[in-house]
Amino acid sequence: MKFMKIKLYLLTLFLALGSLMCSAQDDAKDATKRTKAEIKTALSEKVQRLDNGDVIIAPPPKPEVSLREISDIPFSLIYLLCYVDENSDFQKFAKIINSKAKRDADGSRPIDSLMEGVSAYFATQNLNFAKLNFSANNVRQKIDNGLPVFGWFQASNFYETVILSRTKERPSEGDMKEWVTALRKSGVKDFPKTIYRDNGLIVGYNKTTNEYLVIFPQAKVWLTENEMKKAINSLFQLRL
Repeated sequence: MKFMKIKLYLLTLFLALGSLMCSAQDDAKDATKRTKAEIKTALSEKVQRLDNGDVIIAPPPKPEVSLREISDIPFSLIYLLCYVDENSDFQKFAKIINSKAKRDADGSRPIDSLMEGVSAYFATQNLNFAKLNFSANNVRQKIDNGLPVFGWFQASNFYETVILSRTKERPSEGDMKEWVTALRKSGVKDFPKTIYRDNGLIVGYNKTTNEYLVIFPQAKVWLTENEMKKAINSLFQLRL
């Protein structure tokens, strides 16, 4: 009987110690997590307002991640993680994508399935990743808060040819009114309608010229609002 009491006491002590250890581990994890208020503050500090009217989110360091881990994950999504948190867990991101985003019989991963996986990852960070309708106010508000907007765009070589060439000629300072006139002559009228999609991040805007800065894997360019409306297939936002 005495032996049973000792055994019961040791078991209770063991369970209590285990509970304390788990609690300590949870506290340590929580200590490394940022609150939404902290995230908002950090993001707002990345917004740059230039003299020519450009409002741009300062770029994060180039992500250091194994290409093998993200072989078929759009790079713009990896870059989005870096904007939100430079210390993002890319391995966890890839793991959740691979488990949640199912593939077709041919091994390809549909866009809708991929977006479900992305949403599942951000849910683990207590963040909501959802569709966003394009409008000047919607996108500008996100940029003002330091949040890039992820998008699927019509695949086109215009981004790295015509529009990139125009972007290089774009004034970096001074009065942009003359540039507005130049844009009327150089705007791309129509984008090809294809089943293929380019991924990109909207990270800046200029209210005077009605332009938006988009980072594609192949080019970083300024698109006019009319070009955006024709090129955008779907947009996604992070809600804090």
